Amino acid sequence: MKRRHGINPEKNFSKTNKTQYLKEKISAQKIFKISKKIEILINKRDKIMIQDKIIEKSKPNSRIRTLIQIGRLVEKSSLLKTFEIELGEDLQSNLDENNKASSLLNFLIYSKDHFLENEEFLRNKLKITENKTGEKLLK
Repeated sequence: MKRRHGINPEKNFSKTNKTQYLKEKISAQKIFKISKKIEILINKRDKIMIQDKIIEKSKPNSRIRTLIQIGRLVEKSSLLKTFEIELGEDLQSNLDENNKASSLLNFLIYSKDHFLENEEFLRNKLKITENKTGEKLLK
């Protein structure tokens, strides 16, 4: 189809203008591709940063979980009854509860010091064994 009005851009370009036009078109395409790759990398970086934040948040949760499990072991051992500590008591709020907590802590420290000195007792009564690396394990 013939054009009646206007100029044909293909015919009116000189070789240098056409070359310059193609270079600009190609460089624009390269810039577009590079910007897309940069966008993908930024998204990956953001995902990694989010995962790192999740891991950082889970560290205190892991500590809390462990402390709760230790508390459950103390409860199962009936040490709470022995020291007249009831579940739900705030052991830091008043002097009486604080004395109960101090008594329990002193008992645990004494027990640790006393029983760790007696290796034979630990092996026989608490069934402590060593794994392949020599680490002592409580079974």
